[in-house]
Amino acid sequence: MEIKIGTRYQVSPKWKKSFEELESFRNYDTNKFIGVRTLWRGGSIFVTPQNEEEVQDLKDSLEQKDGEAFEPCYDVWELGDCWDGVSEDIEFYGDHENEETIQEKYEEGDDFTSSILEEFGFEPDDLEVFIWNEIEIEEAAE
Repeated sequence: MEIKIGTRYQVSPKWKKSFEELESFRNYDTNKFIGVRTLWRGGSIFVTPQNEEEVQDLKDSLEQKDGEAFEPCYDVWELGDCWDGVSEDIEFYGDHENEETIQEKYEEGDDFTSSILEEFGFEPDDLEVFIWNEIEIEEAAE
């Protein structure tokens, strides 16, 4: 496949259950972090290479093998969509005074995880995407 600077490409996993999001939440008062890791049945991102290095990186990613992760480290990329959540896990980074209470509310499953975290002063801070195993790339419509 020919990959060109300035062209928009859709990148998605070749296999089901290989699209993962890690959303970080931060409490700015305590400077504590919590991660919410979600595995999706499917999903996609859009990448627009801005230079030869990004073009080569995208080409190299087509050689990705099982067990390897593609993480979009490009100047211009955006989350496409993801669907059919398979699993969700909450990760505490460091010591949290409310960890047990947050974990209990999370396990009850009555509220969205983001709503529970907001109750305890956490706000969305960052989002990372990982596409595991082999990937597919196709030119995307603008």
